[in-house]
Amino acid sequence: MYRPTKLYSKHEPCLLPGSEQTERTVLSRLSQAKVRPVDTDTQTLNIHVVVPVKDLARAKSRLADVLSPDERRTLVLKMLQRVLTTMQSVASSDHNGSSNPQSVWIEKIRVISADATVRDLANSLGAQPLLDLTVDLNAALERARTTVIADGAAALLIIPADVAAIMPADMQGLTQALAFGADMVIAPDQLRIGTNALGLRLPSLLHFQFGPDSFAEHMHTAQRLGLATQVYTSPTLALDIDTPEDLDLYKLQEHIWQL
Repeated sequence: MYRPTKLYSKHEPCLLPGSEQTERTVLSRLSQAKVRPVDTDTQTLNIHVVVPVKDLARAKSRLADVLSPDERRTLVLKMLQRVLTTMQSVASSDHNGSSNPQSVWIEKIRVISADATVRDLANSLGAQPLLDLTVDLNAALERARTTVIADGAAALLIIPADVAAIMPADMQGLTQALAFGADMVIAPDQLRIGTNALGLRLPSLLHFQFGPDSFAEHMHTAQRLGLATQVYTSPTLALDIDTPEDLDLYKLQEHIWQL
């Protein structure tokens, strides 16, 4: 089960990671922020999803103590396959109108990567491959945003390939947050430090700030821009596979799926 999304307004400041001084500063900014309320009615919204994936030779280096390079490569491709399969199942039900009563749907799924093997897998699973010509995640995502805007997207949803425990309910929760008028929906990691999913209505002035403390950075920027923001909290979406401990949790989740 996931915890419902929550709108942060000037009446409901949120706690963000960091020092006590940083948190006091953030709370002060949030208390003064003027946030546009979320609409009570849904709106027509076509969403494009982007999945960024590192070059396989550089992926999951923090697992080097427990996995060989070939094992890390296999893990990344396996996680990407599961993430894309979950997304495609939701996108298919959206187009069939079976589980999405609102006028919101996932129109396209793109995978941006410099790695040809990754792009080939994405293409075989029905996603559109996009060549990453940068060595920087945020720069790659800016290119992806430009691409989806040119393609007529009304909203962009960014989901990394390593949130392999993602469930269809997570995809539906994120898209519904945008459908109900949020300018930004964000899903933090388990420690509420990183960003495991980010959705934006387009066009948006928010700059991507994936990296250290990205959850706080994205929240700070959204508040400064006055964006109606919802935080989506889910134990499955919060699990990203970066450390040996994360990998153990993911293997446990895999075992549960097989029961």
